[in-house]
Amino acid sequence: MLYLLSRFFRNRENADKLAEIYYENAEMLLELKNRFPDWENYINQYLSVEVRTKLLAKGVPI
Repeated sequence: MLYLLSRFFRNRENADKLAEIYYENAEMLLELKNRFPDWENYINQYLSVEVRTKLLAKGVPI
């Protein structure tokens, strides 16, 4: 999990890389989503509107 967190912070302005990380680790991320119900607060806090829009366009469920 810490590995994913470090990758997230290194690439938080790169929607293409974040989408790649999501699809490589979708199963684990869905488990984490269920364990942490306030995950959307983190998404809104750390990702810009532009990056969130691009991720949604790529089919990443945020």
